[in-house]
Order: sequence, then structure tokens, then C-alpha cells
Amino acid sequence: MFISAMTKTTLLDYPNHLASTLFLQGCNFLCPFCHNKDLIPPAGTISADDNILDTVLPTLKKRRHLIEGVCITGGEPTLQKDLPQLIRSIKELGLKVKLDTNGSNPSMLADLLDEGLLDYLAMDIKNSARDYETTCGKRVPIQSIEASLYHLINHSDPNFSFELRTTILQELHTLSTLTQTAEWLVNLGLPPSTAWYLQEYVYSPMQLLATPFTAIKKETLTDWIESLLHIHPSIFLRGYN
Repeated sequence: MFISAMTKTTLLDYPNHLASTLFLQGCNFLCPFCHNKDLIPPAGTISADDNILDTVLPTLKKRRHLIEGVCITGGEPTLQKDLPQLIRSIKELGLKVKLDTNGSNPSMLADLLDEGLLDYLAMDIKNSARDYETTCGKRVPIQSIEASLYHLINHSDPNFSFELRTTILQELHTLSTLTQTAEWLVNLGLPPSTAWYLQEYVYSPMQLLATPFTAIKKETLTDWIESLLHIHPSIFLRGYN
């Protein structure tokens, strides 16, 4: 297990919960707008001295009466085989766990769900199935994304919930691609009540591609959502004031 960084307190990463956030090393996507480019290289390519694993659980134990949960993000956390054990250790402290994932490892996701280790999950939906590879910068077996969605949609634990989220860029998204995405999700069986957030793109100096992209204006997305809501009734904007 390789944990590169920790935010001790956040109100942003775990909806409606005061939480800590753990950043796990390594990602199998190369999204050009990624804000965490330092977390993309695999753990085996990073100095062991940068692994804060040994300090994480003692810190969480000290703070467990101050926080409600832990958000595990990355990178892509499901690439690390020791993820279930990390979550078990966090749950033993009486804390809830939220996982951020790109959905590329459905077998790991299924194991976590079957063991009841997750309280909340946010899965990135990069674009329509046709435009997925362009958006995440690598060849992606779309069947893996669909399998992860299948596991989420069919998981029956009443104490678990999930959201979908898409960062919207003018260069990569249009009303047509979002319409195709919405139809794809609904055809896979996404429940009407599942929230799908369209997130504002904000440039960061930590972005993988140095050249800034262009955010789509709130007014434009508001108009698009009026059309998209006829396909999926739980679409919301996030990050827009």
C-alpha cells in the first residue's frame, strides 16, 4: 500500500461529512485535465520515503472523535491490492469510508461491495462510451466501466449509496456527447434517483497537460441539463456558483 498524501480535515471530499482524505499513488488513466499528475506514476516508481502509510492509521485513530469518515482517492485506489485491508482498518476505528474511483477495476470494486466495506462511492464517468478513450488519454476496455456500473446499480445494501460525476470541458464535451452518455447510463439500468454531477473544470498548475482547457459556462450547461433531464432526472451542477 502506497499513500502519498493526507488531508486531515475536509468538508468537500465526502458529502455531508467532516472527513480526512487519503491520496493513493498510481493511476491507469492519463486524463489531460487531471489535477493530480504527481499521483499518476505507479507506486513502484516512487521513492519508498514518500510513502506515509505508517503515519496514517495512528493519525486517524487520534482524530476519530473529530471526523466522521475517510475519503480514499488517488490516483486510482483500486489498483492497490491492499486496499481492502486499509479500509478494514479504517472501519475498525468506527469511521465511514468513501471511495473515489474511475471504475476500471470491477473485480476489486465487487469485492469491496460484497464485504460491505464502503459507505459511499463516487465514480467518474469521463464521457460517452464512444469518446471515453479520448477523454481519459488511454485505451480503456469500456466493458470494465460497464461492469463497475453494473455492480453499483445492483448492490442492495441500504446503507450504501453512490454518485456519478463528470468534469465538463468545452474541448471534450458537447450536448450531443452528454446526451449519448445519459442514454448509455440509463440503458445500463442507472436508477432515476442516482445523482450525476456535471463538475466545473478549473485549471490547476498541477494539471497533467500544461495548456488550460476551457470551462463551459453555467448558462450553457443549465440549458443542456433541461434537455438531459428528460433522459435522467437526477443531473446536477457542481462547482458553479
